[in-house]
Amino acid sequence: MTQVTVKQVQGMLPINGVTCLIVDVLNSTQFVVDVNSTQFPAYRGGGVICIDTGQPVTQTQGQQTFNTPFQNIL
Repeated sequence: MTQVTVKQVQGMLPINGVTCLIVDVLNSTQFVVDVNSTQFPAYRGGGVICIDTGQPVTQTQGQQTFNTPFQNIL
């Protein structure tokens, strides 16, 4: 598991400073965290993801597993 902290997000201000776990990697630029943001204001842009603990998340395609390092972007 990879624990991250979200910072500098515009619009969806309640997510800033939240520490959460990455639970799924959708593609090379999108992932899912364990935070229910349905009641948060709309995301407008920006953001930084800081990896706190754990290894960068891996992504599996068929029989292959790829390292998917996040470059401190949201």
